[in-house]
Amino acid sequence: MDERKKTIRDLEEQQKNNLASIDALLEQLGESLLSRGPLHDDAASADAELAEYQRLLKDISESEGYIAAIEEDVARLKTLEEDIRGKEQDGAEQAKGLGRLYTRIGELVLEDREFSAFAQPYEAQLEALIPKIKSLEGRLDDLGGKEDPNVFAWIGKNAQSMVLRSFLGKTQGSLQRIYQAAGEKFVLSASGVAVSSEAVLDALRAVDDSRKAQEALSTELALLREERRRISESFSVDGGPVKKIQGLQRHIAHAREELGALHLRYGELAEASPAEFAPVLTAEDRLLLERALTLRKAAAENETRIEKLKASLAIDEEREKIAKMTKAIEEHRQRIANSESAIRDLSDQIAAAEGRIGDLSQTLV
Repeated sequence: MDERKKTIRDLEEQQKNNLASIDALLEQLGESLLSRGPLHDDAASADAELAEYQRLLKDISESEGYIAAIEEDVARLKTLEEDIRGKEQDGAEQAKGLGRLYTRIGELVLEDREFSAFAQPYEAQLEALIPKIKSLEGRLDDLGGKEDPNVFAWIGKNAQSMVLRSFLGKTQGSLQRIYQAAGEKFVLSASGVAVSSEAVLDALRAVDDSRKAQEALSTELALLREERRRISESFSVDGGPVKKIQGLQRHIAHAREELGALHLRYGELAEASPAEFAPVLTAEDRLLLERALTLRKAAAENETRIEKLKASLAIDEEREKIAKMTKAIEEHRQRIANSESAIRDLSDQIAAAEGRIGDLSQTLV
């Protein structure tokens, strides 16, 4: 490979880097100047550039603010989901606790003679269930108290025990439901009933406290669910938070590109009119311009070198073409000379043949 081609590639890469560095320096200069407001004498141009600069900054800031707000809403929604789940679990536990309180009140009032009138509708159900429970418990005790060395007998007793426990559990569940229903009914009518039993009064106060806690929790849940609904509905527009953020990020990237282009244009204006900007340039600004000027000189020198090298290569390429064409001409001339010699030989042969024809023709006369 011709070393000049490698040199050209290296110079072109250096040229590309120099121009990129010049743009970066002028962009930095333009940003510095614009951040300080209108600086040059062309007031109309300065006002337009400054207005565009401020518009882009505001646009970027607002978009970043929207992203931050969306991210806050996403985080808040996650917190709301966790809070709602926690409070729903608390509500379920409170409901179970209230159910146990109703059951306790039912047991107290159905077993206390003070409330015999209230307990009368439940007596038949209790008389059917309580003896059955005692009977099942007794049979289980009998099965559990006997040791039998026979394996098959032991398996049979174990199966009986499982069946009895199942019946006992169902029967006890029925009894608990009766107590709970009775407790709920008693609580509803307790305000008009004189109660002397401290145990019942304590249970009633506990029910009241539990109900108040449930109401407070229900209010909190309603507020949390309403906030969750509002945030979720805001996300449902335009494809949700992820799509919104991506759209805003693309918008910010585009605005930053426009802002960078504006910085560069303003920096180029300062470079082209140094005298106009001289009164407002800081030492750092002047350093940026000096570095840009140094790089431009280097770029110009590189461009000249590249042009000379390319011209040198082009001249050599033309010379190579000329040499090839000269060689081709010589080859054609040689072929022509060979063809002319062949023509002469053939012409001589034709003349000789025609002479022989003439001689032979005389023989025919």
